[in-house]
Amino acid sequence: MNLQQFIGAKGRHLEVPRGQHIFRQGDRDPSLYVVKSGLLKAYYLTESGKEQVKSFLFPGEFIGSLAAAYAGDPCSFSLVSLQKSEAMAIPLASQKIKARLWQTRAAYR
Repeated sequence: MNLQQFIGAKGRHLEVPRGQHIFRQGDRDPSLYVVKSGLLKAYYLTESGKEQVKSFLFPGEFIGSLAAAYAGDPCSFSLVSLQKSEAMAIPLASQKIKARLWQTRAAYR
């Protein structure tokens, strides 16, 4: 199974309107998100409430909070849609899915 097939089989399709958060800093969201269309922004909120941009994500790119996925910790950043977007959410809560993703990633290199 290649990476595209794995994402299609294990992923959940999301339609995200402009301005909607996929998750917020402090949430517990153990998923990996693959951008299919649109534009997402990952950012941190400082203690004073200022926004610091972590990254912008375009179609084909992926992101997730490793702290939430692997350690069960809260997400360290927020993810918001800057325009109508579509993404695939891949839950990384199970060890079986984590192992398969890493195997697929290694084979994809």
